[in-house]
Amino acid sequence: METVAAEKELFRSCEIIFGPELTISREFLDYLQLSGIKSAYRKRAMETHPDRAALENARVQRQHHELFHSVQEAYEKLITFLDAKEKGYCLPLPARPARPQTQPPRPAPPKPHRPPQARQPKTGTQTTADFRSTASQPSVFWDTESLYQGQVPNRRLLLGHFLYYSGLINWRTIIQALIWQRTERPRLGEIGQRFGLLNDADVVQILRNRPSLQPFGQTAMDLGLLSQPQLQMLVAHQKRLQKKFGEFFLEKRILEPNELRILLQQYQEHNASISGQMYGSAFRR
Repeated sequence: METVAAEKELFRSCEIIFGPELTISREFLDYLQLSGIKSAYRKRAMETHPDRAALENARVQRQHHELFHSVQEAYEKLITFLDAKEKGYCLPLPARPARPQTQPPRPAPPKPHRPPQARQPKTGTQTTADFRSTASQPSVFWDTESLYQGQVPNRRLLLGHFLYYSGLINWRTIIQALIWQRTERPRLGEIGQRFGLLNDADVVQILRNRPSLQPFGQTAMDLGLLSQPQLQMLVAHQKRLQKKFGEFFLEKRILEPNELRILLQQYQEHNASISGQMYGSAFRR
């Protein structure tokens, strides 16, 4: 049953990314390539991005947000599956029906009852291993709900990737955090109005004339409504106003402030150690 459910998840992800007109099968999964997934994903992400519904009503904006979220999830599932396939994993064949037995099987001996172990409360001195020990175990490895199990990669990481490879959050949570971070930041048009560089009519004109693959600011420059220095100033201000990635876990009460502080320290120590290794390697050359 797990194999069937996994297949359905992957088939559904392919339909979301590549479109329902394709015939999705195991053979299709075998021929999946990273370049094809990324190309189809970029197209679907542009088509479903919430910014394209900025002038629509709340219901349409919500539909765009949900569709965009499903595209992100499908992409992560396919990328994770492809990564596992390159490491030698393949989908197991569906289980064959069991042959009828001539004799009824012997009943298994009853297992001794064991009381459930209580979950240890979190303390201010927890390490990554302590957090990981309280995490639930994954069901199938390509599921975005699953938690990573293994060593933290020996390279510099973004905070979200560090939390994932530490076995603390899953890919779904990372996607939610990135979408939250993007949707919570002020829009470039709003900042331009705040600085008196744009007005309501300018913003409407930009949105109506913006090609699907072109950023808001580039369209504003093409229309002569912003200069390049003005756009650079607005983008820099937007980045300063953007909420930090870690704030998502506090706002959603996934982590306590003390827990986040410990993890941030471990994250900084990890990247610092990688930088030290790179410096030492360059010095020895």
